[in-house]
Order: sequence, then C-alpha cells, then structure tokens
Amino acid sequence: QESTAAPTDTGTQESTAAPTAPTASARDEVIVRIPGEPEGLDPAIFRTDDEALIGLSLHGFLVRQDVDGSLLPELATDWELSDDGLTWVVHLREGVDFSDGTPFNADAVVFAFERLLSEELASPRRSFYKSIDTVEAVDEYTVHFNTFEPWPVLPQYLAYPAAGIPSPTAVSSLGSDAFAREPVSAGPFKFEEWVTGQRVVLVANESYWGGEPAIKRLVFEIVPDTTTATTLFETGEIDFLNRVAQPDLERLKADNSVAVIENLGAFWTYFAINMRKEPFSDLRVREALNYAIDRQALIDSVLTPEFAKVMESPASSPIKGWEQVQAGGWPYDPERARELLKEAGYGDGFSLRLGVTENRYLNDIEAAQVIADMWSQIGIEVEIFSQEYASYTEEINKQEFDIVQVAWSGQPPEMGTITGMFYSTSQPILGGGFNRMGYDNPDVDGWMDEAAKTDDLGEWESLWAKVQETIWFDAPHIWAWEVNQVHARNADLMGVEVIQSNGWQRFENAYWVD
Repeated sequence: QESTAAPTDTGTQESTAAPTAPTASARDEVIVRIPGEPEGLDPAIFRTDDEALIGLSLHGFLVRQDVDGSLLPELATDWELSDDGLTWVVHLREGVDFSDGTPFNADAVVFAFERLLSEELASPRRSFYKSIDTVEAVDEYTVHFNTFEPWPVLPQYLAYPAAGIPSPTAVSSLGSDAFAREPVSAGPFKFEEWVTGQRVVLVANESYWGGEPAIKRLVFEIVPDTTTATTLFETGEIDFLNRVAQPDLERLKADNSVAVIENLGAFWTYFAINMRKEPFSDLRVREALNYAIDRQALIDSVLTPEFAKVMESPASSPIKGWEQVQAGGWPYDPERARELLKEAGYGDGFSLRLGVTENRYLNDIEAAQVIADMWSQIGIEVEIFSQEYASYTEEINKQEFDIVQVAWSGQPPEMGTITGMFYSTSQPILGGGFNRMGYDNPDVDGWMDEAAKTDDLGEWESLWAKVQETIWFDAPHIWAWEVNQVHARNADLMGVEVIQSNGWQRFENAYWVD
C-alpha cells in the first residue's frame, strides 16, 4: 500500500517521495539494526529472528524464498518428487565452493541434514524435519531426501533458516560451539567479526557463485532500545531500521530521505503459560486468564490498530491453512473469568510472575502493565519481570516460569510452522524445540503427523482446522495479537529484498544511489 511514488524493493509496500534519476554510488557499506544479541550463527540451531536475518546473507540454501513467498533455486538447481511420493530428488549446482575453499557437493548436503536431525545436536528446529527418514548422496551433485511418508511441502523447508548448508570442514575442525561464533558457509557474504553486545560484521564473498555483492561490508548493529535505534537511523548511523516504533511511524513517513516498509505479515505475539505448574495445569485457570483480557481495548490504547490486530486462531492469518476459530478473538468476559477461578478453587485469586522482553516487541512492557491491571480485576496479583533478550530466553528455557511473552514468525508460511510450538516432544528440554508450555495433546500430535503426510489439499486443510480449534480451546497461551511489522530504510539504499511473509531481508542485490 504505497501512499506516494516510491523507490521500491520488490514485493514490499513502501512510502517515500520519489527520487529523480538515481545513479549508482561508490558507497559500499550497509548498517542494519537488529534488536537482540544472537545466541549463535549456526543455522541448524538458530532460535531468533536476528539470527535468521543474519543467516539469510551468510549461509547458502538449497532453495530460497522470494519476496512474495514463491520458491527459487539456489544451491539446488531443480527438484522433483518420485512417483511414490516418498523421495525428493534434488539436483545441486556445480562449481560452488564454501568460503573456506571446501567444495559444495552432495556429501556436504548429507552432512548438513544428518547433523540437523541428530539427537546429539538437539536442534530447536529438528521437529520441523521429523518427516525425513534419510538423506542420501546418489552422486556428487544429486541428493535424495527419503521421507517416512509423503511430505509434499519439503522444498519450503529447504528454504528455512535452519536448512542453511555449513562448511563440513569448518564444523568438523572447529566443533559446533566455535562454529556458531565463526561460521563458514557458501552465501553471498562471509563472516568477519562478532563483537559481543555491539555488532556482527559480514563482508562480501568474492567467490560467491551468484557474483560478488556490490555491498562489501554488511554490519548488523545490536541496538535493543527502539528510541536509540530510531535516533541512530535518523542521524544516518544506521541504514536499515528493523521494527519501527509506533510513535515514530508518521514522522518517518513524512521524511523524504526515508522509505517505510509496512504490512509485513505472519508475525504474532503470545504469552506462553507453563502448564506443568499449578494452578496453570488447570484448564479453567487458563481460560479465566484469557477471558479477563480486553484485547481490543489494549490494542486501541497501547498498540494502535495500525500495528496490531486481535488473534482469532493460534497462528497468523497470512499463513496458508489458517482457519478462524473465534471471530473477534477470545471474548472479554471478566464475570466468566471469576466463575472459572471459583470453580477451580481459586475464588480468592492467586499471584503470578509475568515475563516480558525489554523493548524487543511492540510496546511490550506497556502492554504487560495493562494486562496486569486487567488480571487484578479478577483477583490475580501480578509481578512483572523483564530482561534483555538473550538472558530472557535462557531463563524461560529452564521451564520454571509462570507466564512469559514470546513472539513467532510464521516461517515457512504454512501451518506446519506451528509444529515447533505445539508438538508434544518439541519442548526445550525434551527435544530442543519451542513448546515452552509443556503442551501435550496426542490428538494434536496425530493430526499434525497426518497433515505432514497428505498431498490432498482438502484433507490437509481439514486436519489443520482441527489442530487450530483444539489448541485454541486448550488455551496453552494467552492469545494476544498479530503484529504488522514496520521497517524503514535510507531512501538511497536500493535493491534490498524484504520477504513479505516475515519481514526478513536479503542484501546481496543491495546498492547505493546518489
């Protein structure tokens, strides 16, 4: 939705004044704001959006996701499914080397995926690939992905950040921990340095198979505070601003030196409830917590409808297979909430700790304060705690929390993406995944397994509809809001590819104009 003529990045929705006859510039550095410190840069164990964003420029993938969600060949030139639906045959690009000189071939692909699937590594994304039985090198440039049952969407998962192909030589010589700090891959940029708490620096890969990028130095500046990040952007010290803050949007839109990129979907905030602990193991308590929140009033007062809308399903509406479960979201009914607490034996209320990030998500602390006030109206006393993101995720992965705010980016943009949140064995301690709530419903597991196998679209949609409805009313989350991610770039920075479904960016084709 462009409000004026704009120098566009393909597939994005931008607003800025139009430049006149731009010419290429000699400028060759881009500085990108990321909100949080990466935990590591090993694709197989990536956890956060910040790591995914860096990984898209650093790592090579068999398949890439275009800005509109379609799939394009990258390190794979083409792929086809066998007649029995159990083997994906993937043909690899020849003549490619990793940036350390190691040849890219079928053995490297087998190494990458066997490692991703290994119990020893305990990848948090392992459950996404549970349909894969074996990965087989047929010859130097052909790989077979053999699946337990038909898995028609496998190519989408080859474009997912966890499917980046690392240099097997570097992983073997450095070990996983060291590799995560000094990764080696076959992407358009290569790793140069990581200054903890400050920045991650990539430089152009001069031997990149697609041609050396025009941008020679790509800096991901770690700036957790949104006000500070916006100031740095407006003073020219940052070139691409991830996650524009709500109070700054109209001012940036009015600035002719800025291009605003908005309506980036498939991103949502939720509050995970620790179902392992009392009183949260009681469904009535989880329902009461949901009934006690007036989500629309919260959005109107704190988040604004331009940035957020009420969730009506356990996933975001742009995702393929999304099904509306409750129109208007979980209803606001404090009287019903009080009745449920009384039935559960908590008529006098109880106390809980509510965890939120420090300015990572949209007005996170302010929203938590509103929720705490609403819960107080049904007798629940809330202590809010917040931490910077790396410490915060480390704390919640111990699974000792009460309720914590988290966000999810729907990638790949189909319903299978929520498997990592709700599959019973995807818990951080059990399987390294993101089922932080301890959610365990055998019916949901079974429907997810069936959906992963079928190539019948109607059956697939029906199965995912049952999954969404069941999870919704099991209430393992405080269902919150979908987020309209908004980014901004210097209007002279062209060629940035922003993926519409998640807001992640690629910089290999970026360049400056005068």
